[in-house]
Amino acid sequence: MNETLKTINNLRSARNDFIDKKVPAQIMNTIIEHSMKAANASNVQRYSMILVDEPKILEVITNKNTAKIAIVYCLDYNRVIETAKYMGYDYIPGTDNWYDIISGIFDVSALAQTAVIAAASLGVDTVITNSVLRQNQKEIVNQLKLPEKYCFAVMAVLFGYRDIPRIVQNNRLAAEYIVHHNQYRTLNSEEHNDIIAGYDQFYPQYIDDAHPHYLDFFFNDWCGPKDERVNSALKERMKEAGFIIL
Repeated sequence: MNETLKTINNLRSARNDFIDKKVPAQIMNTIIEHSMKAANASNVQRYSMILVDEPKILEVITNKNTAKIAIVYCLDYNRVIETAKYMGYDYIPGTDNWYDIISGIFDVSALAQTAVIAAASLGVDTVITNSVLRQNQKEIVNQLKLPEKYCFAVMAVLFGYRDIPRIVQNNRLAAEYIVHHNQYRTLNSEEHNDIIAGYDQFYPQYIDDAHPHYLDFFFNDWCGPKDERVNSALKERMKEAGFIIL
């Protein structure tokens, strides 16, 4: 196994166990530089990164995680609009178009995941999170000074170090349940039971009298009725930013 595959094989999200040690600026610059090699649609690079190391802002965007530094990844058309205007063009992004929005979110996701891999190769621990979507959207805009239009915070990556050894974990489903050859196939009862048992091995700490299986906890508790206020706030922020969902 080559070093790149070893790095990917050793990936593990750090939750709230970063130690009190900040990632040096030079290493963060290297992570950012190499993450920008990620693929993106038409090389438009319709995104922006906000590097955050101010404790008060970190508290807002990370929900009091112990990370000392983070990057917030935004779907952002402002630079493209401004460049077009500078060149004499009246460019209007397709913010009412699901194709453009989904393409932009793909670009942001590829950028963030590449940063995670780059960081791991340098011995830096990370967690990639959508926690910014669950925070107060107006506070996110205010704290990060985001443009009111055509810019939306999608996700964040938290960077730091842990004093826990990196342990390779086999906590993913078997490829046979994920990969479909030529045509999609529906799983049978035996395969569903195997998946349920697999999750029980991954997360035994969630099994109790009320939850015979981990997925009982997941479906009943974790994925219970969503807070409509969160969904409404996200929809409102997207509309304010010009992303009109038809």
